[in-house]
Amino acid sequence: MKSIVDKLIVKYKSKPAHNDSDISDSDLLTLIKAARLAPSADNSQIWRFLIVRDRERIEDVLKIIGHNERNYGAMIISLAAPFFIRHARREQPFYAIDVPISITHICLQAIELNIDVDIHFVFENEELKDRLNIPAEFKSVAVLGLNKYAD
Repeated sequence: MKSIVDKLIVKYKSKPAHNDSDISDSDLLTLIKAARLAPSADNSQIWRFLIVRDRERIEDVLKIIGHNERNYGAMIISLAAPFFIRHARREQPFYAIDVPISITHICLQAIELNIDVDIHFVFENEELKDRLNIPAEFKSVAVLGLNKYAD
């Protein structure tokens, strides 16, 4: 008997997604809620998410990350906030693990919502941060391109 996770993994990418399909506000909120439940080092929850729905901004991001041929109905830009471990007295690179774990939660929830997620890792892409006016202290981690699956 297959587990729920097995079924989700098999379902993932098993059918084509519509390019440039609308993603509802409700779906986006559900995806972010799923990410919020991810575990993190020292319960830091350092992930932050920027939702991009504007067509021109999506095209700008795609040019920056070198995927001009793609179209998405929405994007989620995953970021890491600064996090300092008090007892170590310095920032730890947990974001390279914690933020991708939260992205996994988004991907699993997206399958249930019939949404395809393309992940483009953009660790510390300064051009992306500048274009989207992301504060300097945040680290960029990944761009998630979202489209609804074809029925």
